[in-house]
Amino acid sequence: MKLDESPAYAAALILHPRYRMKYFEEGWKGPLRKYLDPMKKAVRKLYNQEYRQFEFETPEPAIQLDFQFFDNFVEDTLPSEIDDEFLEYLNGQRIKQLPSNLYEWWGQQDWISSVQRMAFDFISIPAMRAETDRVFSETKHDIDQKSNRLGPDIIEALECERRWMKAGID
Repeated sequence: MKLDESPAYAAALILHPRYRMKYFEEGWKGPLRKYLDPMKKAVRKLYNQEYRQFEFETPEPAIQLDFQFFDNFVEDTLPSEIDDEFLEYLNGQRIKQLPSNLYEWWGQQDWISSVQRMAFDFISIPAMRAETDRVFSETKHDIDQKSNRLGPDIIEALECERRWMKAGID
């Protein structure tokens, strides 16, 4: 199995709130069991290298409230700080019903900002090859004779934008 070498597919499934790590723990039985630990390590390594530095970034609040008593109450009732956002997400409960819009669901998970950022990067990965073939076929519209010097980063950005527009994501 190549999931430990390129953990993108595993990360995409783990970051889906309906599957999380349970998808692999419950589904990888028998001969597949030996791939579970290497896959977990590879996804964790990816998180540590690319996303951990974003832990505990808090977005600016849209509205500043001037109620000291409210702030004190909220501060006293908040749970203790999260030591590891990735583990906090992995150990959380799977949701039973698929959200109508996965991107909106993740948009509300700003309490684990580093995992949220990772999710936005990985949940857009197609789960099957047929979609990938379609994406490559559609890129020929962007890469014609006049624009054959576009770098992979620009092509990727164009395709993401096209997909997001089709999905109605602003």
